[in-house]
Amino acid sequence: MKDNLPTLAQILGISGLPLDAHNSSQSTPSHISSKPALDKAFRRKFRRLTEDEYSRSPINSRPSIEEGMRKHNKAFGKALREIRKQQGYTQETLAFECGLDRTYISLLELGTSSPTLDTIMALCKALGVSLTQIASRVEAKMGRKKP
Repeated sequence: MKDNLPTLAQILGISGLPLDAHNSSQSTPSHISSKPALDKAFRRKFRRLTEDEYSRSPINSRPSIEEGMRKHNKAFGKALREIRKQQGYTQETLAFECGLDRTYISLLELGTSSPTLDTIMALCKALGVSLTQIASRVEAKMGRKKP
């Protein structure tokens, strides 16, 4: 049964190179030493991208969307902290009033977390402000409007 299983080299698409000369049912070509050739082929296939290649990869082709999201998260956090301090709440008491964790309030204020609508509504209720008041402050922080 062991003979029917593919080797790592076959799975990785570098067939003809056994994973280990002692472990393989295939014979190693005489001009290739098995371990160094496999290591070299593996490194070629799974090398790290350079910083330039990484920035051009399709996964990272949307920096403007992410930057925009960070900008409004930071603006929301600044507005939340401003309102919380005006109301005289600590992060701990605000979290208790909303049924949230204090660390989550901190993440919101730092702009590293993005709140759901349910969370925003809970914050509005605890702080005694409307959703439009928070939204106008966020827009003001982003430079769109003045409250």
